[in-house]
Amino acid sequence: MQQNNQRNAEYCSRGGIIHTNSLTSADYLDEFLFSRVSKPKAQLLPFKTYQNRALKLNTDTPDLLNKLHFVDCPKYETQLALDDVEVEIKATGLNFRDIMSAMGEVGGHTLGAEGAGIVTRIGDSVKSVKK
Repeated sequence: MQQNNQRNAEYCSRGGIIHTNSLTSADYLDEFLFSRVSKPKAQLLPFKTYQNRALKLNTDTPDLLNKLHFVDCPKYETQLALDDVEVEIKATGLNFRDIMSAMGEVGGHTLGAEGAGIVTRIGDSVKSVKK
């Protein structure tokens, strides 16, 4: 048998013995890779645990209303644009358009666009709204 010394060969022969690749279990590597490429699993928490967190309603699976969940809003920690108004929502409603959006029937990624609350921050160009 001819000796195969290629670096990534599927087998090689050394001293009359054929060597092949084999896999071993490495749970710690599996867990590390899983944490890097997957989203954390949603957890049911009492709503009061969300205090002092800016949340938005989201779905990762259009067509399934039971997959609606809250996620941290990435815009909360960013600086407001000149014409932005930030509102601490005290009441919101889901309307038919929200349901259609969650079902993937209409465009848009904003759910619960209707709301009422207290203005907490305004952009520098905003003149018609006060804190």
